[in-house]
Formats: sequence, structure tokens, C-alpha cells
Amino acid sequence: MKNWQKKTVACLLGLVLLCGGTQALAAGVKGAPAETQTTHTETRQKVRPNAPHKVTAEKHVVAARAQVKAAPAAAKAVKGAVKAAGSENAAQDSSRKASTIKENAARTEPVTLRPTGNQPLIAVGLARGVNRAVVTGNGPFSVYSGTTKWKSYKAGERLTLTVRGRAIYLDGKAVGETVIIQPEGLTLLSYDDSPYRGSLRLLTATGNGMVVVNDVPVESYLYGVVPREMPASWEMNALRAQAVAARTYALAHRGDYRAQGFDVLPTVLSQVYGGVAAEDPRSTQAVNDTAGEVLTYNGRLIDAVFCAHSGGYTEDSENVWTNRVPYLRSVVEPTNDFTAKQWSVRLSLRELEAKLAAAGRDVGKIRKIRLSSLGKAPYRVKDRTAAGRVKEIVFEGTKKTVTVTGNRFQELLDLRSTLFDIRLLKKGDQVEVYGYGYGHGVGMSQWGAQIMAQKNSQDTLGYRKILLHFYSGVKLETMY
Repeated sequence: MKNWQKKTVACLLGLVLLCGGTQALAAGVKGAPAETQTTHTETRQKVRPNAPHKVTAEKHVVAARAQVKAAPAAAKAVKGAVKAAGSENAAQDSSRKASTIKENAARTEPVTLRPTGNQPLIAVGLARGVNRAVVTGNGPFSVYSGTTKWKSYKAGERLTLTVRGRAIYLDGKAVGETVIIQPEGLTLLSYDDSPYRGSLRLLTATGNGMVVVNDVPVESYLYGVVPREMPASWEMNALRAQAVAARTYALAHRGDYRAQGFDVLPTVLSQVYGGVAAEDPRSTQAVNDTAGEVLTYNGRLIDAVFCAHSGGYTEDSENVWTNRVPYLRSVVEPTNDFTAKQWSVRLSLRELEAKLAAAGRDVGKIRKIRLSSLGKAPYRVKDRTAAGRVKEIVFEGTKKTVTVTGNRFQELLDLRSTLFDIRLLKKGDQVEVYGYGYGHGVGMSQWGAQIMAQKNSQDTLGYRKILLHFYSGVKLETMY
């Protein structure tokens, strides 16, 4: 994995948006398309287009009972998203995401949309490469070795599972390479004291410790995703739009990690998922209000990426990830005082020169910076996109002249977006980079959705207008 890719992922995990007294974690995603040139700095992308592919759950998975009523939020916060099994997994994840958008553009497999009472399961890889897992339930549950029942347990009993070689052990006995822990009735299972709906599956197929998987009906999965991707205090139509986008994204990405035994990760590499501890009655209602609804383009699930806000115009996909996706087109984004607020970063010329040199762009002392001025979209200049984001900057120095892409420069300075300009300050030895927006700017703007929802809060179907505005030429259909 390249250094800038590593840094991008690190940045995504730590960013928080503030709206009054509320901390707003903005997608993703997001979950965002698997990009070839991502330097976005949002939390959920934050989101990050991965296209549709149908996957049949492994035959050894015991179907979990769908639960449509939200349980009270657990007292303990969900412990970290993924326990990486070393740098190899992280490198594979980033590499996979970097190539996905190209694969998505070529995919032609249609998704069959027909009414059905059977909602799909999503397999969430909660942890990889662990040698010990503690599981319990707030009601009765059973353990299976593959599809064979091993033993039943009462509410509150704690199981400690360990791995030796390719076998998982429980109570000192080898259970098998795949262990399924199935709840009975409305029991919630907990892994590392974090409660989850659906069942838990532990396997050693990777040969490097255990993989802990939560096999959960997609609607129950969304209960733990939507409030982590958008503040549950926001307008209901914004939450409904987020629920449809998150559902579409999840179903389009099933099988992304099939080789490791699951579909998606609970982090920004897929969508942030917190299980029951993340649930909120308002976001749960938004999921229920839109149950089964997905977005399609030419009969296929879209890669419903989203961002925090875009500074007035969303961006065409090819200006961020190189591939043109027909439904990810630049559109006007409504703004408010918060999203229209300018951000800035100041540093000395010496610091900027050092950062360029460290990135292999040693220009010596900077003599001149060439970049078209930031004005109002749409733009018709070579170095900016139509939405105004920087394509490239030219630095003239005492050693040489170099061109740096906007994405690369964003990563170097950890900027909020590529919608920026640069100016020399009066002292002459300092520069200020200032700009607008937060994230890659592609797909649905979460703040834009909130602003649209605020303007027409009485229309219970207003979320549809939001989705059809930000995703061009798509259809809203009921998948199940």
C-alpha cells in the first residue's frame, strides 16, 4: 500500500463534524466507491462505487431470525471496529478498494428485484486474526459445529473460544474449523461485550487465528449503520435517504471479502457498523420506513457513495476515482451557514517545500505557485473540475518545476477537500490554503440531504427527492 493510501485511511478514522452540540460523523463510504485516487478525509467514506453482485450465503450459515423492533442501546460502546490480522490484511483491503471501481464499471450482472419475504443476510467481519473470543447472550443460545448442534446454553453463560492450528476449541474440546453461535428467539449475542443481532460465526479458514463474523439480516444490520453514518437527531427524511443509500451500498458490496469468509467490514473501508450499541429509535424508524428499498441504474444496484458536504456542487466520479459512473454526476448542493463556512490551513513556505520534497517533488525554494483562482462554479479552466475542485497545481522552484494533483496535495496537507485555493500572506514567508467542503464530494451530500429535508419536513416521501437529486437517472425500487 502506498504511503498516501495508508494516511488516507488513517485520516478517515479520526474525523468528526460538529453541528451545534452534536458530533456528526459523516460518511462514507461509507461508506465511497472503491477508488483509485482517494484522498478524501471524511469519517465515513467515509464511503466510500462498488457495484452489484449477488452472493448466496454459505450453506453452513444458520439463518438468523429477522428482528424489526429495536432493542435499547447497550450501556457499553462498541469496541473498535476491526482487529486487523497484521499489515497484510490492511494492505489487501486497500488494494482491493483501489481496483473495485474499475471492476464495477465492467460488471453487467443484473440484480433481480422481486417481492420476497426473505431479506438477505450481510456477513460482517467483526475481527480477524484473533486467538480468543468471548461470547455470551442475554437469552438462550446454541453452538453448532458447522451445521451440527454442539450444545445449548442459558442466558448469561460466557463462552471463551480459542484456536489451535485450524481448530476452534470450547471447554477444552475441539469443535471444528467453523463454529456458529445461534440465538434462540430474540436473544442478542455479544462478542467482546458488544451486542449484535443475528448470529455469530467463527472460522479458521484463513489459517491465521480466528475470523469473527456477524451474520445479520440486512435491515437489522442497518439499525447499527445509519446512526454511525449520520446523526440520529437529524431530519427523518435525511435519515431515510441515508438508510436507502446504506442498504443499497451494503447489498452491492456483498462478497467483497468472500475469500476471508464475510461480505463487509464494520469500518470506513465498507460502512461503519456498531451493532445494537449504536442503535437509536429515530434511525431505526428511518430504516423501517424504507424497508427493502434500493437504488438501481439500468436494473443494477448502484454504488451509493456519499460524502459529508461538497461546498456547493457535488463532483463527477471520474474527477476523484478516474472512472466515469453515469449516476455519480455533479449536481448543485444546497448549503447553509455551516457548510458554507470556509476552512483554512497555514504553514510556512519552508514547511511546504519540505512536504513536497518528502513526497518526491523537491522543487528547492518555491518561486511561484500556479493555480486558477477559486470563484463560482461551474468552472471552465484546465486545472479545476467544473465543480471547482483542484485537478493540479504547478510549483516553480529553484531546482525545477513540478505538477502536483489536487488529490495528492490534499493528502500532503491533510486538507478537508480538494475544493481549495492558495494565497501568500503579507509576511511573504507563509502560505494559507483555504477552501470549502468536507470529503470527496461524490454522490449524496449528507449535509445537503439534511438541508433539503429541513425545507420540507412534512413530506414523508421527501427522502425520495433527495436521493433522485444526488444520484442521477436512478430508480427507487423495492427489492424484498
